[in-house]
Amino acid sequence: MYKIPEELRDLPEADRLRRAQAAFTAAAKEGRNLTFENEKRVRLVGERLRNAQNELGKAQKAFDLATGEPKPVGLTPAVVEEIGKHFPAAQHDFIKQILDQECGRPIPFCREATAQELEYIRLCVLRLSKGNLSELRKYVELANIDQRDVFWRRDR
Repeated sequence: MYKIPEELRDLPEADRLRRAQAAFTAAAKEGRNLTFENEKRVRLVGERLRNAQNELGKAQKAFDLATGEPKPVGLTPAVVEEIGKHFPAAQHDFIKQILDQECGRPIPFCREATAQELEYIRLCVLRLSKGNLSELRKYVELANIDQRDVFWRRDR
């Protein structure tokens, strides 16, 4: 805040400046307090959301195990071709199985997706894996948490 020089403190404008500074300081303090209150609330809501999301995931997995859902939709020719670029022929059937069963409709918001709609996710996972089975599993797992994690990776 601007410190009013002693010789100018009796001016009407100085009085107005002091009142404006006091009002600003009070508003800033109120805003700061509100921010801290909201920060606590945001954390609480975020924690509730994470817990609900975890429970939803567990419930969905239990339902899927009990019912055999979601049904696999197959792979597009582009995905099959990409498997051939990154993995030896002896592993092709196993990789196809992983992609069809674990990197498809089980991904959040993809339960009704077609093979064509899943193609980009699967291509990203294959390219990120660079032919390494454990890396493939890692990226499939990431896609099942949030598919954006495999879309925006720089190591493709």
